[in-house]
Amino acid sequence: MSPVHFSKKTFRMLPERQTKGFMLLCKVGGLLDDYERSDPVQKNREYLACLRRAVSFINPRQYRGIARDALEPWSSTDDQLLQNGRTTLLDLRKNLRARRRFLEINGEDRGEWDYYVDGWDYNQALIADFVTARELYTTLDSPDSYEIVELCREQYGTDYEFLGFDVGYWGSDKFSLICDTVVMPRWHPPMEEDLCQLSGRLRSLNQNVLFRTVEEAEIFRDYYRSCEWAEVEEPFGEFCVIQIAVPEL
Repeated sequence: MSPVHFSKKTFRMLPERQTKGFMLLCKVGGLLDDYERSDPVQKNREYLACLRRAVSFINPRQYRGIARDALEPWSSTDDQLLQNGRTTLLDLRKNLRARRRFLEINGEDRGEWDYYVDGWDYNQALIADFVTARELYTTLDSPDSYEIVELCREQYGTDYEFLGFDVGYWGSDKFSLICDTVVMPRWHPPMEEDLCQLSGRLRSLNQNVLFRTVEEAEIFRDYYRSCEWAEVEEPFGEFCVIQIAVPEL
């Protein structure tokens, strides 16, 4: 039998499974302003007002969970890509210095891993250590609009200020059950007839609009899975309980 040869392109080591790291997330205030000005919200103002009344104990401007815009590495160091996309990819020019530095730290090959790893289980915005996160923070266009957070799943515990637990995708979509239900509903808003029950299910949220314990987060996840209007979890286990903490700068 002839030996089997593997090319570098088809035979590569997958990146180590992520369970802990840091991210640079936008503070929610500006995101919420943009959300409330958006066309879908303007067309459904009565529904949003009804939702806000049902969960009046929640202040959406205090949300500090995972569903906030994260700094991600620029896809390439090729300046021509930026020029080609200057009219259609304005968001990619934001924080360009920080994103280029992020790419330098990760290396050009980092983007290729996405092809080999399920997107819901791999987050390209995750930063390995706090020193690197702090360096990237200083290169942001407006550092005061962001905060460094530590994310952790499965094995919990932190040396930093504990904020709470969110539930959602670990990967690049940054989908949060809490955020999409009551903070900034976009994809799967709850049905009006379920708002009373939903309100009772979220009474345990803390001042950061996060769950206090893993058990509370898991109970809500089970309830959410049972709702007809909810995001379908495929594959099962995609909804992670994620611990969030914030270090001092």
